[in-house]
Amino acid sequence: MMILAADPVGQLMAWIAMHGLLGLAALAVAERLIPVLPSYAVLVAVGIGAAHGEWSLPEALAATCAGGLTGCLLFYSTGMMLGQRRATALIDGSARLMRLPPASVQDIAHRLRAHQRRYAFIAQLIPVVRLIAPGMASLLRLRALGFIACTLPGLVLWNTLFIGIGLLAGRWADSVNASALALQTFIVLLACEILIVALWRWLATRHPDTHRNSAP
Repeated sequence: MMILAADPVGQLMAWIAMHGLLGLAALAVAERLIPVLPSYAVLVAVGIGAAHGEWSLPEALAATCAGGLTGCLLFYSTGMMLGQRRATALIDGSARLMRLPPASVQDIAHRLRAHQRRYAFIAQLIPVVRLIAPGMASLLRLRALGFIACTLPGLVLWNTLFIGIGLLAGRWADSVNASALALQTFIVLLACEILIVALWRWLATRHPDTHRNSAP
């Protein structure tokens, strides 16, 4: 079991708990707009906080989903207000910050345009893509109500999955150090993500997406 002398994650969760559910919602908004850490790391930490009694599971889900949806709306609204040229610059800058290659940005745009409802849901289950999708939807001028209605189920599923993982890890692990537990869980999830991405790219090379040739 990994041991850390300090517990910054536990201290952060305790500090957020002092501010109630608004603090938890604000954390979820910040996670959408300032992606310093992968979202699943943040959500796992929230789940560990629930296991340690900082908040209940329903409260954690409600607050983080509300904050995540607010973050989506803020990104979407900003893109709509900026206009095409500035919105494009914002999305390109966000993509570079997240190390998302231009080809992937174009792929997101193509899929959102071709399969708006289905891909709005799927995008919320893909790391990095889930953060940039609202801005891309605004650039494509997709209707806000339809986009959010399809985004919300994916967002809820994503949050439930990783908060649930954090909750189970917090209840079953021997360590009471939230930072060590969050780090261990994060490493396992990151390894899984790398394997999934590698498999996806391998499958993509063997079965190229032929529908791009017919894209408008």
